[in-house]
Amino acid sequence: MQIDGDLTVRDVTRPVQFAVKLVHSENAFTGEATTNILMSDFEVGPIDLAGILKTEDEVKVTFKFVARPAG
Repeated sequence: MQIDGDLTVRDVTRPVQFAVKLVHSENAFTGEATTNILMSDFEVGPIDLAGILKTEDEVKVTFKFVARPAG
């Protein structure tokens, strides 16, 4: 399933689309939401520290979650 939302990184918000895997058990929903972003879209990269440490511009962001009834 796909879910559209907004992602904020260091005060920069952009629309993103998450691919969501959802599992329903007796007492909870568990899952994982994943998207790929460009760090440069959020004004934080790519990073290059004196040629010693370099990052790619594209990164994968994954959220794992558990939702249970309140109570």
